[in-house]
Amino acid sequence: MTYAAPAPEVNKPKGALITGIVLVVLSIIVFIGGIAMGGVTVARAVNDAKVFTAPGEVTATLDAGDHALWTPKTGMYLFASDVTITGPSGNVTVTDYATSNNTTVSVTRGTTDYTPEVTFNAPTTGSYTVVVADTANTTDVLVGPSSDIVGSTLLIVGGSIGVAFLLGTIGVVLFIVGLVKRSKAKRAGQPPMGPGGYGTPPGYGAQPGYAAQPGYGSQPGYGAQPGYGAQPGYGQPPAGPPPGT
Repeated sequence: MTYAAPAPEVNKPKGALITGIVLVVLSIIVFIGGIAMGGVTVARAVNDAKVFTAPGEVTATLDAGDHALWTPKTGMYLFASDVTITGPSGNVTVTDYATSNNTTVSVTRGTTDYTPEVTFNAPTTGSYTVVVADTANTTDVLVGPSSDIVGSTLLIVGGSIGVAFLLGTIGVVLFIVGLVKRSKAKRAGQPPMGPGGYGTPPGYGAQPGYAAQPGYGSQPGYGAQPGYGAQPGYGQPPAGPPPGT
């Protein structure tokens, strides 16, 4: 009785499959993290900013760098000619906000949207006093971050989305490649199909008892039956009476 030898166990490739899954998960993390970081950056800068009503003045601690005076989007305009800013190094130059592409950025604090009106640069970190003259329109003023903060945040978010898309694409490709390789390895480890792969089933080579069955070669009693060779009284007729009787 013969059986086919079991196929050797084949290690299924997992490297590409696992790497693809990791990259897809990482792309999701980068995507969500980039958007969250951009939103938190803007929200923190706006919520920490001082707000006052013009005409008037306010003193705020500012980091060195670019800043802006923001007013409500539905409020009155504010002009640099009505603003005086004094810092640790003396007066600071202020300019009217202008864009070359006529687009307006905005930030939100509470339920109010603010747009930049006046920009300035703080030479050093320290305390700055912002004074809006009585000739100015009456409006709320937010002493906040630079008008470029929105653009910078959009760059961060856009970059995060681009990196996430790239990682996700590579991850999906590697995942598919891993599935294909795993499927091929699985098929390679299966036993061959066909009659030769299952051996010879027992009982079909030579069945015992069918080579020569007793009683069918020559049955006893049928070769020469006693009493049928020459039956007494049937070979010659009986003798008649003697002549002359």
